[in-house]
Amino acid sequence: MALPQVQFAMGLALTGVQLVGDEDRSTPDKLRGWLKFARELGVAGVSLNGAMPGLRARELDRSARRELAALLRRHDLVPMGMDLLIPPSHFTDAAHVDRALGAVGEAVGLMADLRTLLKDMPRATGAAGDQPPVLCLTLPRGPSPALRGELMASAEKAGVRIADLSWHRGEAGEPTKTAGEDGGSLGHALDPAAALMGGDDPVALIGAFASALFSVRLTDASSDGRCVPGNGRLNIAEMQIALSAWRYSGFVTLDLRAIADQENAAVAALTAWRGEG
Repeated sequence: MALPQVQFAMGLALTGVQLVGDEDRSTPDKLRGWLKFARELGVAGVSLNGAMPGLRARELDRSARRELAALLRRHDLVPMGMDLLIPPSHFTDAAHVDRALGAVGEAVGLMADLRTLLKDMPRATGAAGDQPPVLCLTLPRGPSPALRGELMASAEKAGVRIADLSWHRGEAGEPTKTAGEDGGSLGHALDPAAALMGGDDPVALIGAFASALFSVRLTDASSDGRCVPGNGRLNIAEMQIALSAWRYSGFVTLDLRAIADQENAAVAALTAWRGEG
């Protein structure tokens, strides 16, 4: 099957990135290395790791936020979003829920600040560059109306979107939609590897989630677990066709969690995505 002639803005998720030599580097040096890596890959944006010590929203004052924005500008990278992978149980456990919701509020505030600081930055990202930044969370199965309301209020106040990156499967074999039913600022993030490992078809899920699909990851899985995109069971051509057919206009984000030799893996994944292999 020929690849469709559709261009999607590409990004890199910084969560899970591990480059050669990172174990000996400070957080600022790691971040500079990751942004340089992203720029060399030719992606247009990055999704920050909101749980990384030194980059947590609560640790960044106004001056630090300006410095982060300047670093992104120097690398010509759009801050397209953030991953804040709090354990799902923390959103329902009375001992943790206030802290979890507080972290969400702080994260969306940081995303809004970065968007404001970089509002004049030229963007060669097409329609994706005009989309609100996306905070990806891992929510519990069937979040309560109260939790959905809290999350939507935080997102709407900051002018961002929140997407559920977790994967839940219903007892009858149908995916359980944990978000997006309310419309507005709360929706889905599609992780093809998680869907494949759960026995689902990520291409079909694009249509199922289309009305509230805020984030799409470029991931893949084989019988052994997560693998380099293009080396597993994901049909990249069909995924691109579905994204185009359902008019997805956000970033497609390369996600290297649990992938070894990431420098070479990233190049191989983007080569497969572009149909150049």
